[in-house]
Order: sequence, then structure tokens, then C-alpha cells
Amino acid sequence: MIEQQSEISAKKAIAQKLFCQISHLCFQLNLEGKIIGCYLENEADMPISPRDFLGLSISHLFPKSICQELLKEIFLVSQNQQLRILRYSLTRLHGFDPTAQNYEVRLIPGMGSD
Repeated sequence: MIEQQSEISAKKAIAQKLFCQISHLCFQLNLEGKIIGCYLENEADMPISPRDFLGLSISHLFPKSICQELLKEIFLVSQNQQLRILRYSLTRLHGFDPTAQNYEVRLIPGMGSD
């Protein structure tokens, strides 16, 4: 159990670092927000393998408030089978100055039941 939590914490740390570096990732998610697929146009740009994301929850990548919004949007996409867009900002420190960075998540209905 402790080893499993340690492994999850390590994956979470890697995922958060990667999230800050790469803004154009494509994740395939199930209805619970679990990553079941990951794609990047040029995988050589990625410091870790896309396979390292598999099984992680979006809660390992996003702050709680954004995660809640994403889960709500995932549900709506699954119900309506229509594209949804979520825009959000994250504030990061650059030196001693906080800087807001804007992001956009496009949620596209999948072909399967997940």
C-alpha cells in the first residue's frame, strides 16, 4: 500500500512537471477522468513516455477546482456527444513574479462507451 502510494506520488510529480512544459498533449480519458491514452505529435519532445500517464487520474495533473470543472465537462460531453471547451488560467511563479498562463482544454466525444 505504501509502495503503491509512493509510486503514484512519483507519477504525479512527473506529470505535473510535464504539464507545465508541454501545452499540446492529447489525452484519452474515461468518464471518471482516468487517462487511458496519451498522444503527442512528436514524442521525442516528451521527457517521459506517454505510457507513464496511463492509469493516472486528471487529479494528478490539475488543481482541484479545475479537475472538478473537467469532470463536469467530461460528463456533459458523454451525455450530449458534442465538443466542449474549457478555458482556465494557472498562476505560476517566474522568479519572484507570479504570472498567469491561460490554457484551453477541448473535450471531444470518444467513439467508445468510455
